Amino acid sequence: MGKGGGGGGHTPVEAKESGRSKQLVKIVEVISEGEVYGLADGMKSIYFDKTPVQNKDGSYNFKNVQVEGRVGGQVQDLMVGFNTSEKEVGVGTLVKKNLPLTRTVTDSKVSRLRLTIGVQSLFKQEDNGDTNGTSVNFIITIGSRTYPVSISGKYSSQYLQHHTFDNLPSVPFIVKVERTTDDSTTQRLQNNTIWSSYTEIIDTEFTYPNTALMGVKFDSEYFSNIPTRTYDLLGLKVKVPSNYDTRTRKYTGMWDGTFKIDWTDNPAWVLYDVVTNKRYGLGGRLGEFGADKWALYQVAQYCDQLVPDGFGGQEPRFTCNVWLTEQRSAYQVINDICSIFRAMPVWNGQQLTVVMDRPADPVWTYTNANVDESGFSYTFSARKSRHNAIQVEYADKENSYEKAIEYVSDDESIRKNGLNVKKITAFGCTSRGQAHRTALWLLQTEKLETKTVTFTVGAEGLMHIPGDIIKVADTHYAGTNIGGRVLAINGTTVTLDREITLSGNSYLSYINANAKHQNIKIISVNGAEVTLDQPPVGLELYGVWSLATQQVTSQLFKALSVKEEDKGKYTIMALQHEPQKEAIVDNGAKFEPAGTTVLTTPQISNIGVAVNADGSVSVDSSVTGGNGIVKYDIRLYKGGVLYDVRLGQPSPNLNIDNLENGDYSVLIQVKNENGQLLSEKTQTFTINKPPAPTGVRTTGGLGNITLEWDWVDDATATEIFASETDDIKTAKRLTKVTARMYTHEVGAKQVRYYWLRHTRGVNVGPFNQQSGIKGESAVDIDAELDVLNKKLSQTLNIQAENLTGKISKSQLDSALTGELARIQSATSNASAQINAINKNNEAFSADIRQKISALELGSRNIDVDVGGRNYLLRSSGTATVWNVSPDAKENWRGKKLTLSVYLNAKGIVRGGRNRVGLSMFLYYMDNSYTWIECWLSNHQGDYSGRLKSTIQLLDKPIKSISNCSFKVEVGGGTCVATNPKLEIGNVATDWSPAPEDLTTVIQFEDIKRSLTNESNARVAWENSANSRIGNAEATINQLGGTKANKNEVASIAAQALRSQWQSDTKAKIDQVSQAISSETSARTEWQRSAESKINRVDGLSARVEEISRTMTDSSGRVSSVHTIKTQTIAGGRTAIAGIALGTSSSGRDVESSVIVMADRFQVVKNASDSSPKPILRVESGQTVLNGDLVADGSITTQKLAANSVTTNQLAANSVAARHIAANSIGATHVAARSLTADKLNVTSISSISADLGTINGGSLKIGSLNGNFGTLFEVQSNGGFRLISRDASGGIELSSATRALHVWDGGTEVVKVGKLS
Repeated sequence: MGKGGGGGGHTPVEAKESGRSKQLVKIVEVISEGEVYGLADGMKSIYFDKTPVQNKDGSYNFKNVQVEGRVGGQVQDLMVGFNTSEKEVGVGTLVKKNLPLTRTVTDSKVSRLRLTIGVQSLFKQEDNGDTNGTSVNFIITIGSRTYPVSISGKYSSQYLQHHTFDNLPSVPFIVKVERTTDDSTTQRLQNNTIWSSYTEIIDTEFTYPNTALMGVKFDSEYFSNIPTRTYDLLGLKVKVPSNYDTRTRKYTGMWDGTFKIDWTDNPAWVLYDVVTNKRYGLGGRLGEFGADKWALYQVAQYCDQLVPDGFGGQEPRFTCNVWLTEQRSAYQVINDICSIFRAMPVWNGQQLTVVMDRPADPVWTYTNANVDESGFSYTFSARKSRHNAIQVEYADKENSYEKAIEYVSDDESIRKNGLNVKKITAFGCTSRGQAHRTALWLLQTEKLETKTVTFTVGAEGLMHIPGDIIKVADTHYAGTNIGGRVLAINGTTVTLDREITLSGNSYLSYINANAKHQNIKIISVNGAEVTLDQPPVGLELYGVWSLATQQVTSQLFKALSVKEEDKGKYTIMALQHEPQKEAIVDNGAKFEPAGTTVLTTPQISNIGVAVNADGSVSVDSSVTGGNGIVKYDIRLYKGGVLYDVRLGQPSPNLNIDNLENGDYSVLIQVKNENGQLLSEKTQTFTINKPPAPTGVRTTGGLGNITLEWDWVDDATATEIFASETDDIKTAKRLTKVTARMYTHEVGAKQVRYYWLRHTRGVNVGPFNQQSGIKGESAVDIDAELDVLNKKLSQTLNIQAENLTGKISKSQLDSALTGELARIQSATSNASAQINAINKNNEAFSADIRQKISALELGSRNIDVDVGGRNYLLRSSGTATVWNVSPDAKENWRGKKLTLSVYLNAKGIVRGGRNRVGLSMFLYYMDNSYTWIECWLSNHQGDYSGRLKSTIQLLDKPIKSISNCSFKVEVGGGTCVATNPKLEIGNVATDWSPAPEDLTTVIQFEDIKRSLTNESNARVAWENSANSRIGNAEATINQLGGTKANKNEVASIAAQALRSQWQSDTKAKIDQVSQAISSETSARTEWQRSAESKINRVDGLSARVEEISRTMTDSSGRVSSVHTIKTQTIAGGRTAIAGIALGTSSSGRDVESSVIVMADRFQVVKNASDSSPKPILRVESGQTVLNGDLVADGSITTQKLAANSVTTNQLAANSVAARHIAANSIGATHVAARSLTADKLNVTSISSISADLGTINGGSLKIGSLNGNFGTLFEVQSNGGFRLISRDASGGIELSSATRALHVWDGGTEVVKVGKLS
């Protein structure tokens, strides 16, 4: 007998990956036609998807990158590694053993063939669980030749190989790929093979002379797609002056007219290259002398001058960095390049030259003496056509040459004339500073150069060419003599052809013999004779002169065209020239206008449009003084279509009534007596429809129905329509009131349906809703009691007469006395109810008087100086236009105002004026004005917060105030403004509504009157009720007397009379009770409405309500309710908390309820407990119980509905084994095939009662051993097993390893069955 023991298991091992496949991307691309200087900074100048290959510190962002380039010389080497042309053809098909794949090659130029084949994955799983590599074999057949290919190793994912073949057969030939290894039939062997693609390779030896090339090869692992390649180059080498250093931009000595070849970004020499280059320019047509190199030499020096870059540094005035990638007309390209340096190309008859827009001396002077009799004719650009904002698109060199927008605006012009944006693209611009100067130049050009002059001259018209600066001394325009001809010259004394007037330092100007303008100071003047400071050298007899004084000077123009009309006559057209423009644009100089006339013309400066509350519009315009008689043409547009016109008006001010709803604009034009337009101005405004009525409710009264609705403003009336059916088509207009309440007398027990809508002038708003608001009146107690009295008397008399002699007096006395007692008891009950009502009325009246006093006291305290009073009406929520309180004009004088608004913006994109906010203005009595605005400026992306701004008003009377408007002046995005506030002071306090939006002092008086009227009506009703009760008692007493006198009436009359009284009297008393109950309900509802209106004023920021009600309805159901409610308004948000206690009884059913209204329900231990414990809260309309309040173990399966807890209610990994009770999961709880090996992680399995079927997997081990003792059941992955159960007293062991059964007694083996050796 031998010793036995336990054995060990095998842990599966996975072999390492044999490798992975890589794909290299190789790209050859043309950079430029013509020789370039090369990359600006080596590998740092190459970008893949905007990321540089090499960083500035020398580190690399990408590895395995190979770069080869050629600059495009006439003679250049082959690009090593890039001298092939490759065409890849995709296959992407699995290769099976019995299904080989074939493709045909037909291109005779193919030199080599590269096949890409591989495996999807390659590995096998051994019996012991180990994962190892394997191999798979192919045969590739090209034409008649075969090539064996084998792939070996372990690859868990796709692995591809390239195989290149040369010595190809003649085309066409077939390429075949077949698999020789058997296909896998088990998941334990993965060896699917794939033919990915094949590439046709054509070997080339092209050098591409005069073409700059760039070849890159990189690893594809960095990218999911082919990346965008960007190269930062020093571009084409062009001809530049031989004395020019392109890096320092310095010119040495005098230029001899010769050139050298170098790179430059000076646009003048770029233009010269485009014009003269014979390969890609106009050199083939124009030749070497096609461009004026001497003019371009001056332009180039002007471009290289350093100017402020806008960021504290300096940069060249103009540079040109452009990549021309498409064929365009020569004229377009030349114009685009000239636009960089503000020039226009001109053909002077021999060669191309340019004329720049820059300061220059005038080359000739034109006066009334040297033009024909028609004189000078002027035209002006329309104000509305002048752009006051420019958007320049350029390639930003600081952001990988991505497109960027530079926005420049004239805010003052925008305020006066409205926004007019011009969008341009700055050709060849990569600098933000240059883009800004380009925009500013355009802006100043349209602002300062608005005039064109046309005139006709003789031969003197040939003294200049287009682009030259000329001087115009127009006596009629200037309003004084400022130009003419010289009649005599005597030393320093010159006789002119007309008398002149001097003003301060004055100068005589003329063109000297060197064709240069000469200015000489005038010492004195005597009529037409002037004495000069020095002799006028070069001034000829009958020469042209002009005058410049401190008050007036000649106008400067730039010639646009010279056109020959008749022989010897030429018409000249010229545009106004402002020499200060260059200093304004380049150096930020301030414009100082020079006087060109002593005359002034009326100018309209501002238009104020005030939309009044009644819908009418007041237009108030400001006009500067001037010479001459003017008229005003006023045009009104609605939605861009002419709506009304008033021509030849003597005043620019007017009132317009009964305007319909819509967006309007008013255009006012100032014209002189000849109809010439002097100035014009446009202003927009909006007429808003009144809103739909809100808060509409009805209350039934005694024979009437009272309607109430929310107040809007004093200018808004309300139309009420009524019908007996709920059909708006049958409704008729009942009335039109300017109030918030109306009582409709309809009679007792009547039903009506009502519709309401607001009106403002001729503007009519929508109905409150399509279905009517139902109202119902109560019974008329007077009429019902009269009917009761008459019917009782009539019935009694008839019955008594009919029964006379049939019953005895004692019988009648007894019967009627009992009924009389019952009636008197019912009457007493009615009196008790009336007394109770009287007591309630007394308390209610006292409460009304107290609240009226509080209202009067509160109304005197509404006007708040700092931090309270909001002057914007209806400012809650979102809108775009808000009216201003009417009393603002009186309260604002000389005050500081703070304007604030809550702004929520998403995805703001730069554009327009780059601002979002509120804007309004006010006019003073002297027609000056002040803007009141708050803006979010120059912001991109999202924004959420409060904007605020403080403005100091002038201490003078205010004439009018515009609406407050929400302006969105950006390129894109969503912007919403909520809860604006305009208050006195310099602190922006939390939003609160304007007092007019709650209750005004005038409305307090309305409430007082309505409360007093209600109290008086209540007293009258009490008196009427008391009178009716008295009448009832008198009638009953009269009946008693009548009854006593009918002593012959038999006993049967008592029975008949009792039945009649019981039915009629009970019905009438029930009607009285029902009327009293309805009246009590109506009074309670009225009291609630009045208290609500009072509390809206009592609690501008917070209020508390406590209401108790006891009601009995017509069915006899009694109910009592006690409610407590608190409300707070802060920051534009409302919070309400309340509790209601109620009980009700119908005689048979009794029930009670407690209702709580709150966002959170919390408890505290005592008054000093400062840490409330949350119990309940409301989220998304559902009540949520705080989990801390649920005792551990208190929620069992009996508390949960079936299928109420699913995976949607359980957090990930929140249910572990410790949360599952033993034996709680059986086979019925596990879906078929849902429990797989990857979901099991167990060390023991017990209590399994099921058919497990076949178990596939590694090994199974249940239990454990401590030495030789313990209990263990083990199934090993190699098929072996062990079963051991043994302790110190003995045990049993069965093992496949020993192939025997062992039985132990203590430490002795007593039985061994099986293999004994």
